[in-house]
Amino acid sequence: MLSDEGQPLLQKDSFSRKQPSWLLDLKNNGDCTIAITLCYREGDITLPWQDAATVTLATQDYLNGETSAELEFPISNWNLAPQLKLKTRLTQSTSDGSSSTLTLLGQKGNRRLHAQASQSNGQSEFEMPEAVPLTPQDEVIVKDVWNKLRAWKELQMEKFLKRLLLEAPELEYIFGDALDTVSDYFFELFDCCVHQLQPYTQNVISEPLMGVPPEKGDSFDHVEDYGALFADMGMRPHHWLKARQVWMWMLPSIAYLEEYDRENLAQGTHSAVYRFFNTHVIRKLGRNPVLLGRLYITI
Repeated sequence: MLSDEGQPLLQKDSFSRKQPSWLLDLKNNGDCTIAITLCYREGDITLPWQDAATVTLATQDYLNGETSAELEFPISNWNLAPQLKLKTRLTQSTSDGSSSTLTLLGQKGNRRLHAQASQSNGQSEFEMPEAVPLTPQDEVIVKDVWNKLRAWKELQMEKFLKRLLLEAPELEYIFGDALDTVSDYFFELFDCCVHQLQPYTQNVISEPLMGVPPEKGDSFDHVEDYGALFADMGMRPHHWLKARQVWMWMLPSIAYLEEYDRENLAQGTHSAVYRFFNTHVIRKLGRNPVLLGRLYITI
């Protein structure tokens, strides 16, 4: 939403979807000007988004006293799709209140993602955790716990994702079409981070251990690649803090943990696995702010 001077007042990222259809609820006192920017990207997720076109409309020019209007705008200046059209439907209703909000309504349970104008365009408070180096003994514990989880990958990662969606329900809509596979991406990210601990121990020494090192092929090779993937899906910095919380909740349920594993997990924020998540997951993603989550994208 734009001011009379053309400056953005409210902005919301509608997230990429296979079916480009979004439902947004704009609450404003009186008429307003809305700008919608269509973005595209050629190639994989490592390439930047580019603007295809921006459509600007003033509600007073189209509603004309009516409660709804269906509009269609040609996107003729995008050479890759010269026949592309943007269709939008405006529906006006009356409610009390003077604050301005822009809400993205989800298709599953109509969960809402609020962006209050008084909250720096929806930016949540986030404090980068302190990097605490792991000792060799800590690294052994992290690897031991993780290797036990690998044997129960599907069960544990399903548990992780379901709890994460309970702690941050907006992620169900944010992940969108990727919801069915996102647990695999989380597993591959954590696995990639763990395998960077004592990498010299990952050498293949015999054929039966071929499945132990990180498999190559469709998976990414670097933490930053996974960071770009999750940022592209819509993960924000505060979501990684929720992921850390769920990580600590999920690990004690792994089968066949040794007594020393459980003793370490019981230390909570002082445990090796907690410090590992801070140092080798969140902070590595945070080397580039874009990888930790895009905070501002205007639509």
